[in-house]
Amino acid sequence: MSDNDSMKGENSAIQAIDQSESVEEIRKLLTEARKRLKAMPDNSIPVDRARVLLDVAELQLGIGQGAEAWQHARESFSVFIDYEHWQDAVEAADILYQCGHKDSIRALAQGIWLAVTYPVKAQTTVTLLDHIIDETPD
Repeated sequence: MSDNDSMKGENSAIQAIDQSESVEEIRKLLTEARKRLKAMPDNSIPVDRARVLLDVAELQLGIGQGAEAWQHARESFSVFIDYEHWQDAVEAADILYQCGHKDSIRALAQGIWLAVTYPVKAQTTVTLLDHIIDETPD
């Protein structure tokens, strides 16, 4: 997500979750994100809805709901690909990888391919490449 996108509104939950935040705080943010998602009209812009879905997925991941996070991140990933929002797609792939799903490595590979093929933030690419290093046996 671009710097401008991550700064939109004070309610943006798509940010690195500080490990010192309590589970209660994460649950509160998750409830707020779900309310934002539910409040979106049926004719809302698909990319905007996908960003809120990704917010929900990231928060679910933060409280250990990997299976649910996978579903939301996967849906948002597809929208970002369809609309050529490469930075958002790479960030969705990162969340997909972190879900621990049987296809997480495939999601990581797709994210890396996107990150080296399309213009995305260098730090996002490095983050995904770090995951590869972590997965590689010594």
